[in-house]
Amino acid sequence: MAAHHAAADSTAAVFLSVLHPKFSIVSVGKDNPYDYPAADALGVLKKYSGTVLRTDRDGEMCFVLDAKLVIPCKVLPDESLLDVG
Repeated sequence: MAAHHAAADSTAAVFLSVLHPKFSIVSVGKDNPYDYPAADALGVLKKYSGTVLRTDRDGEMCFVLDAKLVIPCKVLPDESLLDVG
């Protein structure tokens, strides 16, 4: 999860370079008055993360977790899960 809606000073490259996330999630409202996510933060997330998911663009998100896997999924209107990983 990206820090503080991916504001300009919220995402540390040094932290992500150690963590190497497979994906990052930016929780942000569409057309928000703060203009989040910041372009600089998105650049850092894209550089160190395989995929950047955004709630303003990609909608609601959920994840299925087990001991070794994190599987992104989407919540459908009937609340069933659809694997998108």
